[in-house]
Amino acid sequence: MWSKALDGGLQVDAVFLDFAKAFNRVNHKILLHKLCNFRISGSLLARCGDYLSNRKQRFVVHGKCSSWLNITSGVPQGSILGPLFFISISDLPEVVSQESSVALHADDCKMFRMVNCPSDLMMSTEQDDLQC
Repeated sequence: MWSKALDGGLQVDAVFLDFAKAFNRVNHKILLHKLCNFRISGSLLARCGDYLSNRKQRFVVHGKCSSWLNITSGVPQGSILGPLFFISISDLPEVVSQESSVALHADDCKMFRMVNCPSDLMMSTEQDDLQC
C-alpha cells in the first residue's frame, strides 16, 4: 500500500521499532490474560501457564555462580512457543490512530501513514501513537 504511494510521488512517514529486550519483559499474567482473549482456555491455558512459571536463572561469571533467582517475566527465547507468546503486542494496531497503519512481526513493528496534504504534516498522530 505505502509502496504504491511512494511510486505515485506521495510522502509516507514511517517509524520502525524493534522492542529491545522485549522477550525478557513480557508480563506472564498479562500474557495469560491475552491468551484467554484469543479463546485459549482449559488445559491448554494451564499448560501455557506451567510453561512460563516456576523458572529460575543464575549467572556464572569467571566460574563464580550467583544464587538462583525466580523469573517472573519474559518468554524463553529460542523456544518453539516463544514467537507465539509474543502476542502481547498483538493489540497495538487497535490503539493507534486511524491515520496510521501498523505491521507487526514478533518484536518488530512498522508504523506508517500517508501524507496527502501539508496539513497532515502538522498532525502529531504518529507521536501520539508512540506514546500510547
